[in-house]
Amino acid sequence: MMADSGDDSPDKKTRFAFVGAGLIAGKNAVAIHTCPRTELVFVGARNVEKAQAFCAQYNVPAFGTMEEACTNDSVDAVYLCIPTAARLPWIFRAIEAGKHVIVEKPVAPTVADTQQIVKAAKEANVIYMDGTMWRQATRTQYLYDLLHEQKKLGQVLHVNTSFSTASPIAVFEAGSRGQPDIEPLGAVGDLAWYALGVIAFGLDDNNDDDTPLFPITVRATTQNTPTTNSSYHSCGFLEFPGGRTATFDSGFKLALRQTVEFVCEKGVVRMNDFVNPPDNSIDSFSGPSIAKPTRFTLLDDSAGTGVIVTGDTEVVELPTTTNNDDNEGNLQVVRYVHEVEMFDNFARACQEQKQNP
Repeated sequence: MMADSGDDSPDKKTRFAFVGAGLIAGKNAVAIHTCPRTELVFVGARNVEKAQAFCAQYNVPAFGTMEEACTNDSVDAVYLCIPTAARLPWIFRAIEAGKHVIVEKPVAPTVADTQQIVKAAKEANVIYMDGTMWRQATRTQYLYDLLHEQKKLGQVLHVNTSFSTASPIAVFEAGSRGQPDIEPLGAVGDLAWYALGVIAFGLDDNNDDDTPLFPITVRATTQNTPTTNSSYHSCGFLEFPGGRTATFDSGFKLALRQTVEFVCEKGVVRMNDFVNPPDNSIDSFSGPSIAKPTRFTLLDDSAGTGVIVTGDTEVVELPTTTNNDDNEGNLQVVRYVHEVEMFDNFARACQEQKQNP
């Protein structure tokens, strides 16, 4: 989790290039335009005509090849959102060119590949971020403080999470996630990435990036598709040092769920929308003056009475304030709030790194 510097007056915007011009790139182009610390100045794609069309749609001034996106002198940072199987060499190319990088999930096909990315970024003195947007949300920082700083309910002992959305097997196989030569991890690299990430978030309370949390036991299974043999739905049990545990299921077989339960020594914290809250959808989240509260359900037995008391803790998730009103004073909708917060946090870190290399 990147710390909030408290400075809402950026001296200079962080200039981004995109490698990729697909659906996810479009969502994040909107987020970058909304964030006051960032601007999108270049888009590179394998198909340059597609990059040109993307730039026209999202008001980006320049386009070209992926090589140009990674090495352009007018660019400070690169967001890489091409398919996983093709992404790795372009991550290293951007890092070699001295660019900070945000990498779409899953970051890489293997742990070893990811470790090489982290190593290369450190050696080049550039910032690397896993582009999983919920980790950068305001409410996620609040939740981290609640669980790991305040330790209101004691240590987290168990995490149970589900992230799924129903997609017929034929539809799944026809898409990129169902093609191992494009997305080698399938659903494990997509929805399970979030589930396993929230498990690590809940159980890794030492806040030390140099000593990541790893399980000592994993029992998991995945249901693969019949034709392409791609991961379609998975579930598992993980045991961590100290006897702490986690369970998950995720994939495209079951109806929409995005739940997580943090079972602590003195109570439970539950969320029903940890990835994409309703307020994060297009045209449903307005500016801070009318922001809807995010609710965490706390089942609190901190008094040690054995009687669980149910209560709500409310936190208002504030998007960045840019575009809160138009020239006529009308409140404007802020779209993709978690993505805006992700780019804002990343830009803060880039600016701080420039000031203190």
